[in-house]
Amino acid sequence: MDIIKKDVVKEPSLYMIENNFAKAEISDFGATLVSFFINGKNIILGYPELSRYKSCETYLGATVGRYANRISNAEFTLDGKKYALTANDKKHTLHGGITGFSKKIWEIINIDKNSIRMSIKSKDGEGGFPGNMYTEVAFSITENRLIIDYFAVSDKDTPICLTNHSYFNLDGENNVENTILQINADYVSITDEDLIPTGKINVTDSPFDFRHPKKIGQDINTQNKYLKMQNGYDCNFFLNGIKAATAFSEKNKLMMNVYTDMPCLQLYTGNFLSGSEYGRAGNLIGFRSGFCLETQFAPDSPHAENFGGCLLEKGEEFRTKTVFEFYIK
Repeated sequence: MDIIKKDVVKEPSLYMIENNFAKAEISDFGATLVSFFINGKNIILGYPELSRYKSCETYLGATVGRYANRISNAEFTLDGKKYALTANDKKHTLHGGITGFSKKIWEIINIDKNSIRMSIKSKDGEGGFPGNMYTEVAFSITENRLIIDYFAVSDKDTPICLTNHSYFNLDGENNVENTILQINADYVSITDEDLIPTGKINVTDSPFDFRHPKKIGQDINTQNKYLKMQNGYDCNFFLNGIKAATAFSEKNKLMMNVYTDMPCLQLYTGNFLSGSEYGRAGNLIGFRSGFCLETQFAPDSPHAENFGGCLLEKGEEFRTKTVFEFYIK
């Protein structure tokens, strides 16, 4: 089948890649994964109209950067120089700030039946970040896998963290609490009320223990102060290996494995989705109607070197890969 380009509006545009197993619709606005179909069922949340993404504040399916997740107090110090960023989450910077990658039109580099690659240029000082940074993201469907490849280079040292912010819904229901989830992590970040990390704890004997498969909803409403602050799961896990997570829908017998070379994974259970709009699959985009598994560096790493490095050095190449692998059981 030929590649289909759908011009919903003049800008942004929608592109399709596929094979015999799956199909993805991807927009150049925010390098956004708008839909992903397996057996004719869309398993991620997305808007029916591309124009809606321009005012989207929940990052549905978007590629986020320059720095995914939070940087506290919208500032950091590098080589003795303090950089002031744009605050867009109270006094903090979230997902790159107001001028983040999720709000920009990306340039299509190439596209074929199974893959699409696009790029964006971020100027020195944009959002407060140092360096002219060139970034690419590629989506490809190979056999039973959706692969996302990231590349970046900067002419100055700069923090970096790129991820995809898709909300998965494997059951096709209005709530994901029955999805079975396993996360390969012994430690999770603890945070203050603004979700800024203050340390990490072992997940043993806590609702954050996903080392063995359990339903997302099993412990989500327990009287844990961090879950109460987050209104559910919105937390960073420190991964033990490249196999980060497995999710399974008992209803649709669909299994998803997540692989990454990044050190961390953010589990977010859509705790702040409003439910005021219908999504591309016909379901409400509402409270806990999707879950995110965002591969990343630890949140606020520019302030906490003990959480792991996030620095892209001048002239060096940043490359990372996330693989979503699917099985019908």
